[in-house]
Amino acid sequence: MISAQKVWRLGEGEPSARKLLAQEVGISPIVAQVLLNRGITTPQEARDFLSAPLTSIHDPFLMKDMDKAVARLKHAILAQEPILIYGDYDVDGMSATALLLIFLRKLGAKVRYYIPRRLEEGYGLNKALLRRASAEGFKLIFTVDCGIAALEEVVVGREYGLDFIITDHHEPLGELPPATAVLNPKREDCSYPFPDLAGVGVAFKVVQALGSAQAYSGDKWWREYLDLVALGTIADVVPLRGENRILVKYGLEALQDSERVGIRALLEVAGLAGRELKPGHIGFYLGPRLNACGRLGRADGGVQLLVTNNKGRARELAQGMERENRRRQEIERTILAQARAQVEEEVDLARERVIVLGAPAWHPGVIGIVASRLVELYYRPTLLISLQEGEGRGSARSIPGFHMFKALGRCDDLLLEFGGHAQAAGFSLLEDKLAALRRRLNEVAYEWLREEELHPVQPIDMAVKMKDLDFALVNSLEALAPFGMGNPQPVFACHQAELAACREVGREGAHLKLRVRQEGYELDGIGFRLGDLTPVLKEHGREVDLAFALERNQWRGRTSLQLVIKDLRPCHVP
Repeated sequence: MISAQKVWRLGEGEPSARKLLAQEVGISPIVAQVLLNRGITTPQEARDFLSAPLTSIHDPFLMKDMDKAVARLKHAILAQEPILIYGDYDVDGMSATALLLIFLRKLGAKVRYYIPRRLEEGYGLNKALLRRASAEGFKLIFTVDCGIAALEEVVVGREYGLDFIITDHHEPLGELPPATAVLNPKREDCSYPFPDLAGVGVAFKVVQALGSAQAYSGDKWWREYLDLVALGTIADVVPLRGENRILVKYGLEALQDSERVGIRALLEVAGLAGRELKPGHIGFYLGPRLNACGRLGRADGGVQLLVTNNKGRARELAQGMERENRRRQEIERTILAQARAQVEEEVDLARERVIVLGAPAWHPGVIGIVASRLVELYYRPTLLISLQEGEGRGSARSIPGFHMFKALGRCDDLLLEFGGHAQAAGFSLLEDKLAALRRRLNEVAYEWLREEELHPVQPIDMAVKMKDLDFALVNSLEALAPFGMGNPQPVFACHQAELAACREVGREGAHLKLRVRQEGYELDGIGFRLGDLTPVLKEHGREVDLAFALERNQWRGRTSLQLVIKDLRPCHVP
């Protein structure tokens, strides 16, 4: 799908409201409009959003069962009961596991951790591990980023003499596991003010609560963990609003200056050492490298990297992740090419609203990334399934309006298991149920999705002239950061700009480099993954309408304004 098919949706509202908010808060009308578009309408709300003080995060004891979790952990530490942290194999799970491991050891706890093998054991608690943990003398299992659906496993674990503290942020399925404490801000009976914490965010609230119960005072002691919180929160693509935005804002600063030798080594291999970090750096550079070991092998290396104090070991682990990430990229390219060929040959996109594909050669640790790429290309909810010996393991990614977790719930009779969120999920099924799953999900999509929802929407905060764009505006917009899901980077429209030059750049001409001018003002722009528009622009692009974000670009010691093109259209195409 090319960018010309996007639907532009202008969020510009009443000029009087924009003017009033700008005057009351002392900000530019453009920034005021961006705030209004995000539902921030009063001067006090605007001031709170712009300042985002770390002191405004919530009391951890507002979370249901937090008092029980703290009491049980205090007893385990005092009695020197062995504790096993059971994490997930993604960056969120690794970060949460590392955070708890470091803090509990600091408190003198007898603690180890376990990360399941994605390919052999799958997601979440498994009974075989619980049996081994009991035999090895563990008394308390502390899950992070998993466990909310592990009813049967917790029952079996209790028969083995194990206690459980469950911390998770995935959607509860209904009945909760019979654990000593179940911490999940998405619980229906939980009054915690912010439901969208990542798994590492929930773990962090436990650290805050346990620390305060151990007479830790102030906030300096827990600030040192914000680098791990930011890492897992950004990588898990939870909404960067409310408490998440505050944790990430300060966590990025902590990550940039982190004293953890593992994080320093990771920044080094990713080419980010010494650079100002933004959420995109975690999403596109750090996260994939950490995830690579969990996708292709074991995620233990990620936790080891985050907790080690040995520089040599950190360098060795980071370089290993670099190699694994390159291998993951090659596998991803192969699967993507095969999946696109299947779509073109087997899927009628005019009729089918959900893409469901399966193949025996697809690596189950990589199909989630490829599913995301197919959503970008075709703008359809997409499920990819790795088939082996009559069973399939799948990853699903979705679009707004199609809640993937709830959609799979409508298919639970066809699935062996499933779990996830609105936009992403994992599942397993028997191979002979694949066709039925495709039919059922398309039936659900026809219920839930209108025709107009099958086209990607490009939100536009405000239409501007190029003369409005300067460094003062960039500085003001940066106060709205960090940007991500739930708090998108502001995007503006500029109509009837003159296209001075354009060319393809990057690997296989994937990106578009251009220069535009309007009324004597001239700026460079870069459009990632828009290189395929170059021929159309060269033929019809004397005047173009642009949708773009505004950033500063630093190159060879020189700083300039740059348009990051999100979409563009020739004004006159026959």
